[in-house]
Amino acid sequence: MDINEIRITGTVENRTVYNTRTGKPMARLLIRCWKETMAIIAFDDLAEQSFEIGDRIEARGFIQSTNYSGKDGVKRYGYQVVAKQLSPI
Repeated sequence: MDINEIRITGTVENRTVYNTRTGKPMARLLIRCWKETMAIIAFDDLAEQSFEIGDRIEARGFIQSTNYSGKDGVKRYGYQVVAKQLSPI
């Protein structure tokens, strides 16, 4: 059992698929859970699943902290889930 494990269910609001520098497929999904939107990152076979906007899904994985600079130059912090499993519900 992994201590840092999370399970989230919600509705897909956005889905973007990229290729990493190594050529691996990577998908970034935004899912709406209750009143929050959570970013889900998936790699390889999980990234190639064809979830559409409006689909209800369950994501299982671990939480990863992120930081980035906004357009205004201010450093921002957030969280995303790195998926180990994505399932329709």
